[in-house]
Amino acid sequence: MARTNKNTEQIAGRIYTHDLSIRKVERKDSENYGKEFINGTIDVATDDAGMNVIQVHYTYVTPTTKAGKGNPSYNALKQIIENGKTIMNDGLDQATCVRLTPSIALNDFYPQGGDELVSTPRHEGGFVTILRSPAELPAEGQERNKFECDVLITNVEYVEKNEDRGIEEDYVKLKGCVFNFRNDILPMTFVVRHPGAMNYFESAGIDPSNPMYTGIRGYIENRVVKIEKEVESAFGEAAVDIVERRVRNWVVNHANKIPYDFGAEDILTPADIAKAMENRNVMLAEVKQRSVEYYQNQNQGNAATAPSVTPVSGIPAGGFKF
Repeated sequence: MARTNKNTEQIAGRIYTHDLSIRKVERKDSENYGKEFINGTIDVATDDAGMNVIQVHYTYVTPTTKAGKGNPSYNALKQIIENGKTIMNDGLDQATCVRLTPSIALNDFYPQGGDELVSTPRHEGGFVTILRSPAELPAEGQERNKFECDVLITNVEYVEKNEDRGIEEDYVKLKGCVFNFRNDILPMTFVVRHPGAMNYFESAGIDPSNPMYTGIRGYIENRVVKIEKEVESAFGEAAVDIVERRVRNWVVNHANKIPYDFGAEDILTPADIAKAMENRNVMLAEVKQRSVEYYQNQNQGNAATAPSVTPVSGIPAGGFKF
């Protein structure tokens, strides 16, 4: 790919809980064997009521950077492990305030070593800053949970309001892909609720053979919706069942006035996407192989058989489908 794609987030608020831990590399064939790193997650409440809670993953944070300098994010995470306070354990007023800068990522896995891929979007990595007090937090609102990224949109779907399913209003769903810092392709779905934005994307003629490549911005929501359902009784008052459903969306409220020129050699081309899709298939084959080996060793102690996954070559008929 000729250009570097944007993929940034800002998560600011109070630590709701975390499961960070200091570990050591255990693989003896690794050049980092025995070295320390921090792994785990931080759940951050981005609103003062503690209702919008966003989890950020840290896979491998080392004491030093690749350049050999001290890593401020490692030091901040270590401080959280040793002295950090959480809403769960210490209450809202005492919880440590942080500002995190992760990016959109995918957790790709095959449950139980099976054939069905699960790709779960998540927030991963980035800088970690501990704030001295809530006064250093941005004003409550979208500045505490925002994102900006470049996206190749291949499908636009209108979704109608449905109170039984906890869908509170009509919205538009954007399907396509974003890219990480290595320009790996990441299938992704976004939500659009603003009427003008819904009309903009619906009228753009977007489909798998005519994608739109553009920059978008918005905010991240991660909350629980309670759905009440009345259950009629043979006698007396109806019972009320309450079902909780977690809503996690990247909500778009801004797009570039002029989309990028998809197809231009110095921007992004169909060949770039085909190559990225091929690379993703190769990566998924490796993920599946590790999954098969893990579950066979756990359950049977047998060696695994490598899965057969054919990389994509060229452009699929009918255009891109993510």
